Amino acid sequence: MERKVLHVILGDPTGALWGTLLCLAFSVALGVLTYGVIVRLASMGSMDGGRRAGRGAGISFGVVVACVAFVTFYASSVAGFYDFHLDGDRVVLHYLLPERYVTRTAVNLLKVEQEPAFKSRWRLAVHDVDGEVYQSALASQQDVQRAYALLNPVIDPESLPRP
Repeated sequence: MERKVLHVILGDPTGALWGTLLCLAFSVALGVLTYGVIVRLASMGSMDGGRRAGRGAGISFGVVVACVAFVTFYASSVAGFYDFHLDGDRVVLHYLLPERYVTRTAVNLLKVEQEPAFKSRWRLAVHDVDGEVYQSALASQQDVQRAYALLNPVIDPESLPRP
């Protein structure tokens, strides 16, 4: 029996890396700005006492603001797998950030769905028997439909067209 190996790319991994670096820089700048504002506001009332008290609060708030901005960007734009390999009855999902591979057998996957996302972008959602949902990164509708057409028959052989 011949083993089919297919590799499907969803989204743009290079664009995602550059976007993540840009958003990281923006988040750090926002955190530093928050720190500066809080330290300045704390030092307005006294000569030296408020400045020391404001530094701890400024660092805390700056880190929180930077983390919230970055996590919001990550969850809305970059999270998800960027490509998958079909190797016989195995499905290997490749996540970019943090880089990792998730391997599942087709028997353990329940269904695959196409989901509309933000601004005419789409996601591919793969449901596992354990209740896990693996979502792809944002991709064009054509890429998601192509990936769905390749992955759905592997998960649900009954969906294959009858000869």
